[in-house]
Amino acid sequence: MKEHLEKRCDDLATYLLKLEQRRGLKKQKRAKSSVKKFRLSTAWLCKRLLAAQAASNNAGMRISKDKNRYKKSRYLPEGISYDVTILGVLALMDLDGWVSEIRRGGYDRKTGVGKQTRIGATKKLLDWFSTDSVTISKFLVGCEDADPLVVQITSKRKATNEK
Repeated sequence: MKEHLEKRCDDLATYLLKLEQRRGLKKQKRAKSSVKKFRLSTAWLCKRLLAAQAASNNAGMRISKDKNRYKKSRYLPEGISYDVTILGVLALMDLDGWVSEIRRGGYDRKTGVGKQTRIGATKKLLDWFSTDSVTISKFLVGCEDADPLVVQITSKRKATNEK
């Protein structure tokens, strides 16, 4: 199952790179390091889309289009960058109908409230991977490349460090 998923992600990345060249969206051919990041970003995005789809058919996944969210950190896999992931992979997937935008995100400067863009996998993407949601959800558990966020409720703790 893992090999099938990795192979399909790699095939999709190759298809998207050829699409980028055919449409003339990039003036020069990508460097080898950029192609490696492109393939990594494609796999990362596809796994997240498939995991969201496995959770619920109507649910999409939130994706930040804020450059600052793509700085190197422990919560973001190595090699994922704004330029490659958002401006490259996501733009091509949206252009060719692999993903659909469910809700557009934005930031209101007056209130200071922002919302992330919500995207969902289309039938085209689901057919490309041709797996059922039960199988894919079992495989994708623990597949995350970054450290998970741990939420702790500290308000219920008793103060033990009193002086």
